[in-house]
Amino acid sequence: MEIKAPGWVEGEQLGVAKNRVVSVVDSPVSEGGLRVKIVSNKHNIYVAVPYI
Repeated sequence: MEIKAPGWVEGEQLGVAKNRVVSVVDSPVSEGGLRVKIVSNKHNIYVAVPYI
């Protein structure tokens, strides 16, 4: 996934993967690529955490 912008919450980043916007909670990076795991999808809002 490619990080594109900061989110509303501190530590949150917004990124794009497969033409969808994903909110990454506790993101260690503020730009570039990142592997994530989707943990929630409600009302087409995707929430993910960094995948180690």
